[in-house]
Amino acid sequence: MAAILPRRQAARLGELFGRRFLPGLVAIEGAPRRGKTDLLLQLHGALLGRREVATAILRLGYQPLPAGAAAEVAAQLLACLEWRRLPPGPNDSTVKPVLSRASMARLAEREDLAAWKELLDAAASDSYGFFAALGRLAAEIGPVCLLVDDATDEVLAPVARSSVPELAVVATASGPAASRWARQVVAIEEFTAREGTLLAEGLARHLGVEFCGEAARPFSAYCAADPFVLSSVVHAAALAGTPLDSTLAFVRAYVADLRRGTLGAYFPAVLGARLGSLERRCALEWLADERYPTAAEKWRGRVSLDDVLANLAGAGLAVAGPAGWMPRRWPAARDWAALQLARPETIESEAARLATAVLAAAHAADGELAREPLRRRIAGGLAEAVPAATFPSRLRFREVCEVAGEPLPGGELFLCYGFTGAPPAAGSAALLAVAVADPEARLGSVLEEMENRVRQALPFSESRTTPEGTAGVEKWVVMRQPEPGDAEWAAGHDAQLLDFERFNQLIAARSDGCVAARWETVLRLPPEADFELAAVRALDLLAERAGCDAQAASQARAALVEACLNAFEHGRTDGSQSSSASVEVRLAAWPGCIEMAVSNPGAPFAPGGAGPGQSSLHRGHGLKIIHAVMDQVIVSSDLNGTTIRMTKKFPYGGENRTAGLPEHEQAASGI
Repeated sequence: MAAILPRRQAARLGELFGRRFLPGLVAIEGAPRRGKTDLLLQLHGALLGRREVATAILRLGYQPLPAGAAAEVAAQLLACLEWRRLPPGPNDSTVKPVLSRASMARLAEREDLAAWKELLDAAASDSYGFFAALGRLAAEIGPVCLLVDDATDEVLAPVARSSVPELAVVATASGPAASRWARQVVAIEEFTAREGTLLAEGLARHLGVEFCGEAARPFSAYCAADPFVLSSVVHAAALAGTPLDSTLAFVRAYVADLRRGTLGAYFPAVLGARLGSLERRCALEWLADERYPTAAEKWRGRVSLDDVLANLAGAGLAVAGPAGWMPRRWPAARDWAALQLARPETIESEAARLATAVLAAAHAADGELAREPLRRRIAGGLAEAVPAATFPSRLRFREVCEVAGEPLPGGELFLCYGFTGAPPAAGSAALLAVAVADPEARLGSVLEEMENRVRQALPFSESRTTPEGTAGVEKWVVMRQPEPGDAEWAAGHDAQLLDFERFNQLIAARSDGCVAARWETVLRLPPEADFELAAVRALDLLAERAGCDAQAASQARAALVEACLNAFEHGRTDGSQSSSASVEVRLAAWPGCIEMAVSNPGAPFAPGGAGPGQSSLHRGHGLKIIHAVMDQVIVSSDLNGTTIRMTKKFPYGGENRTAGLPEHEQAASGI
């Protein structure tokens, strides 16, 4: 499946390493089977095409360095150097050097032969010796980027503890290895449902399978565009000789593969527990049962639930969910476990029942996916229309700080948090709740559910009641064709009724039919000079996508540099000139606003004063600059470290609000 669908992230990483070489360990982090290997292969091609960095790739499969690792890496690096001397051609991005060990004979002609021989003699079982020799070779031949797929702690540890300016290692790892050893952690950009459909279509074309893109999208949405599942399903259809011309055909191929194909062979291999054991039965029931507390009570005292969950998480069958301790199941693992729990005499009927359930869930996921651009459009329109007083609202919002959209039984609910005073004060906090009801929804149930959600969103014990309702709260219900008595019914619940078409006109007049988007990224940087430039480049990309003007972007850039330099200086956990503790930089941008947060684990300090053990002379200028150029600055410092949160607002126009979005989201317009 390598390189079937080009990844923009691979091109961006290749450009970053080409323009500004970043030494040390960079870990690509993501859930199992999410295409990390594919991203690494494409990054390898991008680096070869740029020619600035000598690169090599190792596929470890979570094993120690193999005996021939040194020779393989040396052959690839030598081929890169020889290819670099060739004149550039029009197809450089697709040309790759021949990685032949026969080229090693030409090493005798090189002046840096000693460094090459040291690498070749490095013991494969000694990772420290291997990377030390590789670092000394990099000092001779120039920047080297080694790509390591499926790395282990034993492989990553020596890289993290070394400091070689000419050596960078990019590794993929599932589990704690990435965050434990890496200087920087890059989260993999997962495929969207649209990209997953394109990926499956390319593979089907390659295998000669009849394919329908419209039918593929619901199933792609159901499996979250998982490349592993999509590849398995297309291969299963190719082996069976069946066309993928309907969503039902995708689901049937999926269920068949869970029983006898790639997925059916994969899950037993990674489950870990002995066949027939209580631990295995517990794991199967937990994977298949959505009611986790019930399954836990059944097996509590008979098996170690913590061990079972840890094994499942280690195998990639469950990952930590929003609730923290309560993981969520991988859908394919859940469906496979449901088939495994079926009795032999009922397996056929269970497979048919599962296919029906998956088909319904696929269409539901596709419908929810189709609503998301619309939901974001409404949220973006409300964020502009409400403070602009285009709504006939009694609250008269001066500022809206957040619009949260969420599904509501019978429609969608949008909670607009903001302030009625200028500048914002605690007493001027306000909430506008807008429920957009479906045509077939019952008004009574929508009103009741909206009241429950509003009650959860605000501390009503501190609110006061007026003849117009709760102070600082206003509720709207939007219906397509309200009946004569609906307005009185809504008034009985302290809500106002608005016609659907009127509501659409109000938000369209401000949002120009565009989608409000948000881009975020997290960087972990070593507290060393020049690494703030990596954060600046990430900020520039986000600011460009959000349509930020040059002046605001320059001011945000200056504040970010000052915050990073302060974090590098004050973030030493031991007071020394160097530290292994990383500085975390969180960036977020959307049309009209940039938010930044820089955190370091150093000792607490008082804003405006000197850092620990330092003189106050010539100190504090960084914070003064930050306060001068940013609209809002919040500094928090405790025993866990120090965080500087900064906000910069800027004017923007509708023409920039969809930059960088997928085409199907850019095309989203009227409700």
